[in-house]
Amino acid sequence: MVDFLYNCKTGTYVFKNWTELKIPGISIYTHAQGITKVSKCEYILPVANYYIDPFNPDKFSKLSGGKIRIRRTKDGFKLVSYQSINFPQSLLTVVTSAAKDAVCGVFENSNNNAGAFQAITN
Repeated sequence: MVDFLYNCKTGTYVFKNWTELKIPGISIYTHAQGITKVSKCEYILPVANYYIDPFNPDKFSKLSGGKIRIRRTKDGFKLVSYQSINFPQSLLTVVTSAAKDAVCGVFENSNNNAGAFQAITN
Protein backbone atom coordinates (compact mmCIF):
# COMPACT_ATOMS: atom_id res chain seq x y z
CA MET A 1 0.00 0.00 0.00
CA VAL A 2 1.12 3.55 -0.57
CA ASP A 3 -0.28 7.05 -0.36
CA PHE A 4 -0.17 8.81 -3.72
CA LEU A 5 -0.35 12.54 -3.08
CA TYR A 6 -0.47 15.57 -5.37
CA ASN A 7 1.12 18.84 -4.28
CA CYS A 8 -0.86 21.56 -6.07
CA LYS A 9 1.71 24.25 -5.15
CA THR A 10 4.61 22.46 -6.86
CA GLY A 11 2.61 20.43 -9.39
CA THR A 12 4.37 17.23 -8.31
CA TYR A 13 3.26 13.81 -7.14
CA VAL A 14 4.65 12.14 -4.02
CA PHE A 15 4.52 8.52 -2.88
CA LYS A 16 4.48 8.21 0.94
CA ASN A 17 3.89 5.57 3.62
CA TRP A 18 4.96 2.50 1.62
CA THR A 19 3.57 -0.51 3.52
CA GLU A 20 3.91 -4.22 2.69
CA LEU A 21 0.76 -6.11 3.66
CA LYS A 22 1.23 -9.75 4.69
CA ILE A 23 -1.91 -11.79 3.99
CA PRO A 24 -1.98 -14.99 6.11
CA GLY A 25 -1.70 -18.13 3.96
CA ILE A 26 -0.83 -16.12 0.85
CA SER A 27 2.87 -16.31 0.03
CA ILE A 28 2.72 -15.23 -3.57
CA TYR A 29 2.00 -12.05 -5.51
CA THR A 30 -1.11 -10.04 -4.70
CA HIS A 31 -2.41 -7.05 -6.63
CA ALA A 32 -4.90 -4.71 -4.95
CA GLN A 33 -6.86 -2.24 -7.02
CA GLY A 34 -9.51 0.34 -6.29
CA ILE A 35 -10.42 1.46 -2.82
CA THR A 36 -13.65 2.03 -0.91
CA LYS A 37 -13.73 4.03 2.30
CA VAL A 38 -15.57 2.20 5.10
CA SER A 39 -14.90 4.61 7.95
CA LYS A 40 -12.54 7.46 8.77
CA CYS A 41 -9.46 5.19 8.78
CA GLU A 42 -10.61 1.89 7.21
CA TYR A 43 -10.84 0.84 3.58
CA ILE A 44 -11.87 -2.19 1.47
CA LEU A 45 -9.85 -3.24 -1.59
CA PRO A 46 -10.42 -6.03 -4.14
CA VAL A 47 -7.38 -8.25 -4.74
CA ALA A 48 -6.07 -10.79 -7.24
CA ASN A 49 -3.67 -13.47 -5.95
CA TYR A 50 -1.19 -14.94 -8.43
CA TYR A 51 0.27 -18.34 -7.48
CA ILE A 52 3.56 -19.52 -8.95
CA ASP A 53 3.71 -23.02 -10.47
CA PRO A 54 6.04 -25.01 -8.15
CA PHE A 55 7.39 -26.98 -11.14
CA ASN A 56 7.95 -23.93 -13.34
CA PRO A 57 8.84 -20.73 -11.45
CA ASP A 58 8.37 -18.67 -14.64
CA LYS A 59 4.68 -19.59 -14.85
CA PHE A 60 1.59 -18.78 -12.82
CA SER A 61 -0.42 -21.84 -11.81
CA LYS A 62 -3.55 -20.24 -10.40
CA LEU A 63 -5.33 -16.92 -10.02
CA SER A 64 -7.77 -16.36 -7.18
CA GLY A 65 -9.66 -13.40 -5.82
CA GLY A 66 -10.36 -11.82 -2.50
CA LYS A 67 -10.91 -8.62 -0.62
CA ILE A 68 -8.91 -6.98 2.12
CA ARG A 69 -9.86 -4.51 4.80
CA ILE A 70 -7.05 -2.17 5.86
CA ARG A 71 -6.67 0.48 8.53
CA ARG A 72 -4.59 3.62 8.20
CA THR A 73 -1.93 3.98 10.92
CA LYS A 74 0.38 6.90 11.65
CA ASP A 75 3.15 5.13 9.68
CA GLY A 76 1.19 3.57 6.84
CA PHE A 77 -1.43 0.81 6.76
CA LYS A 78 -2.32 -2.37 8.68
CA LEU A 79 -4.21 -5.43 7.44
CA VAL A 80 -7.48 -5.83 9.39
CA SER A 81 -8.93 -8.82 7.53
CA TYR A 82 -8.68 -10.90 4.37
CA GLN A 83 -11.48 -12.85 2.71
CA SER A 84 -10.80 -15.31 -0.11
CA ILE A 85 -13.43 -15.16 -2.87
CA ASN A 86 -13.60 -17.85 -5.54
CA PHE A 87 -16.43 -18.33 -8.00
CA PRO A 88 -17.77 -21.91 -7.60
CA GLN A 89 -16.09 -24.52 -9.83
CA SER A 90 -13.84 -21.94 -11.48
CA LEU A 91 -10.15 -22.14 -12.37
CA LEU A 92 -9.69 -18.40 -12.20
CA THR A 93 -11.44 -15.74 -10.14
CA VAL A 94 -10.56 -12.05 -10.07
CA VAL A 95 -12.38 -9.59 -7.84
CA THR A 96 -12.42 -6.25 -9.67
CA SER A 97 -14.51 -4.10 -7.32
CA ALA A 98 -15.43 -4.23 -3.65
CA ALA A 99 -17.65 -1.94 -1.60
CA LYS A 100 -18.46 -2.87 2.00
CA ASP A 101 -20.13 -6.31 1.68
CA ALA A 102 -20.55 -6.35 -2.12
CA VAL A 103 -18.04 -7.56 -4.70
CA CYS A 104 -18.00 -8.13 -8.43
CA GLY A 105 -15.47 -9.70 -10.72
CA VAL A 106 -14.75 -12.18 -13.49
CA PHE A 107 -14.19 -15.94 -13.60
CA GLU A 108 -13.19 -18.74 -15.97
CA ASN A 109 -14.24 -22.38 -15.54
CA SER A 110 -12.72 -25.66 -16.75
CA ASN A 111 -14.68 -25.44 -20.04
CA ASN A 112 -12.92 -22.13 -20.82
CA ASN A 113 -16.19 -20.30 -20.31
CA ALA A 114 -15.73 -16.84 -18.82
CA GLY A 115 -18.24 -14.61 -17.16
CA ALA A 116 -18.87 -11.90 -14.64
CA PHE A 117 -20.28 -12.29 -11.15
CA GLN A 118 -21.51 -10.23 -8.25
CA ALA A 119 -21.86 -11.41 -4.67
CA ILE A 120 -22.58 -10.32 -1.13
CA THR A 121 -19.82 -11.28 1.32
CA ASN A 122 -19.55 -11.40 5.10
